[in-house]
Order: sequence, then C-alpha cells, then structure tokens
Amino acid sequence: MKSNRWLSMALVVALAGSVGASLALAETTETTTTTTYSGTMRELAPSTSSFIIESNNVPRTYTYTKKTVFFDASGNVVAADVTRGQPVTVYYHPEGQTMVVDKVIETRPAGSVTEHTTETRREEVR
Repeated sequence: MKSNRWLSMALVVALAGSVGASLALAETTETTTTTTYSGTMRELAPSTSSFIIESNNVPRTYTYTKKTVFFDASGNVVAADVTRGQPVTVYYHPEGQTMVVDKVIETRPAGSVTEHTTETRREEVR
C-alpha cells in the first residue's frame, strides 16, 4: 500500500513537471500595426485628448495620449497646439474603434522649398 502511494505521488509530480514544461514552451506573439494618414489638423481638443485631421474634405478623429509625440517640420518635438492648422502625417494604431496616435509630424506643403544658406568668408592675413 505504501509503495502505491509513493508511485501515485511520483506520477503526480512527473505530470505536473511536464505540464509546467509545456506551459513554459508556449509562446505568445503580439503584433501592432501602425498606419499613417496625411491631412491638415483642423481641430485640437485637449479636454478630450483628440483632434481632427481633414484630407479631401473628409474629417477623421484621432485620440492622443501622454505617449504621443508631436514634431514640427524640422523634426523638433513641439507642443500639440503648434501643429494646429498645419499639414501633418499621423502615425496611429487601432485600439478597438479608437485610432490612437503614436506620433504626429508636421509636413511641409506640397511644392514648398526649404532654403538653407551657408555663408563662407575667407580672409587673407598679410
């Protein structure tokens, strides 16, 4: 009778170990898809952490979080309200029915030219 108890206990321990090993081998993969959308930021509502981007007269509402980063056209981090009224590209991912924004980059209008001037002075010392 004692040997049956030890055998049963050994079997339980062995099964528990194999289940634990199986669970340890299970792998979970999470994929997040980020999408972009370009248009003009028409409205910014800090009270609801949302803004509206309009492209071809079609408005789309986005939600931003504390993790959302706003950039100007030169790549500098700016406050959200700096991008109001500007053409932007929005990088977002869906969370249920909500489009949550990761970053907003102000873009230069089509056809705009950024001009950089470099001045070089050469002085001769005699």
